[in-house]
Amino acid sequence: MKQMEDDVSRLIQNFSRFSHFIKRRSRNADLRTGEIAILRCIMHHTDGPDGEIKPSQISALMGLQQPSITPSLRSLEERGYVRRRNSDQDRREVYFSVTEKTREMAAEERRRTAQMFAGLAEYLGEEDTRKLMEIMERVSGYLDQQIESSPKNNCSGRGRRSQQAESREE
Repeated sequence: MKQMEDDVSRLIQNFSRFSHFIKRRSRNADLRTGEIAILRCIMHHTDGPDGEIKPSQISALMGLQQPSITPSLRSLEERGYVRRRNSDQDRREVYFSVTEKTREMAAEERRRTAQMFAGLAEYLGEEDTRKLMEIMERVSGYLDQQIESSPKNNCSGRGRRSQQAESREE
């Protein structure tokens, strides 16, 4: 029993360190954590470069109240990360999409992340890299189950298309 508690404690410590490292690397001095989450949500739940989404959809996907994301959307728009468009049919209806600035920032982040993981693979070597991938795939499967059983936050990085396909299968 004591060994299991120690193992769980080490798991928590190592996952926390990894998570902290990833967050620290992806920090953008210009963006707060909540703003990054909103941008990721918009990107994951819209199709194509001109994909649009309503604030009510963003807040529902993130498990938040719409008034809590409104200031962030306004700030992101002012700084050029999102574009706001009023509906032609109903001027009260608003849509948001990411801008080229956001797409470029996301591409740079993907490049930096790929570079970091390439360095990790080189450090671990081929055999340990494969072992780590197998374990991480199992961990991801477990975490996907946890996310699916939690109704709160659907901005987990799983795109709208995969969620739509799953809902059609039901």
